Amino acid sequence: MEGAKKDNQIIADYVGRGGEERKGKDMIKEDTIGEESKPFPSHPRDQFLYILKEFSKEYPYPFNEEADGQLYDYTIKTFRNIVDPIREAEKKIEYWKEHPGALQSKGKSPRVQLHEFFEKEAEYQGVSGATSEGD
Repeated sequence: MEGAKKDNQIIADYVGRGGEERKGKDMIKEDTIGEESKPFPSHPRDQFLYILKEFSKEYPYPFNEEADGQLYDYTIKTFRNIVDPIREAEKKIEYWKEHPGALQSKGKSPRVQLHEFFEKEAEYQGVSGATSEGD
């Protein structure tokens, strides 16, 4: 639990207190053939949280709805229209699945690693620093 508090503080330092709450809202059913229907979020923020939560069921990702939601909010605010957090999280998750030891590598929590992955993607696309809300 201590690590989650630390992650929350790291992300909160970036985000501030303006994140939206969407707990349990905007849910739809995803129909699948031969499988039981599973709830699938319709809002991108909820989709981001959903994929991290599902990943945490099989791998040691410390899912925390508040901290991961803040990470999403920060990424959208800072790299608006540059970084797709859902696509980038899916890429990082695939990497972690192929290299499970990387989840705990470099002394950094997986959430911080994910945050840095988003920053590197933004740098790769030629963006440095945050965009202002008025842009």
